[in-house]
Amino acid sequence: MPGQPAGSGGPRRLANRRADESGLKRAIWLQKHTSESVVVRGLPMPRVIFTSHLGGLVPEGEAVFAGETVGEVLAGAFAAWPGLRHYILDDQERVRKHVVIFLGEVRLANEGALAAPVSDTSEIYVLQALSGGAC
Repeated sequence: MPGQPAGSGGPRRLANRRADESGLKRAIWLQKHTSESVVVRGLPMPRVIFTSHLGGLVPEGEAVFAGETVGEVLAGAFAAWPGLRHYILDDQERVRKHVVIFLGEVRLANEGALAAPVSDTSEIYVLQALSGGAC
């Protein structure tokens, strides 16, 4: 098509991509500035998967929330399920010792876990740490 950059996918595709980016920016802003949980269907966002031990606090399965760090993504989960914050964070807003967070296949140190950057395709796993003696 004349006047169209090669490989751009056409004006409709470009408009859809801009709308997606705009929707994601709006979702991030809303999540940071309101107490409501924001989930934008159809946009790529980090996924959060919780261990089954949290079944009483969160629905089974996974959820998606906008954010640029693990902490921002979890803030969306805390807004959706307020009881979850106390289980995962202590009074100083640090990850509790009995909680383990993985970003993809990498275990994050509790001290820096909330500041870890995420991408639209990140998977964040929140697990209960297990300890015990020999059997």
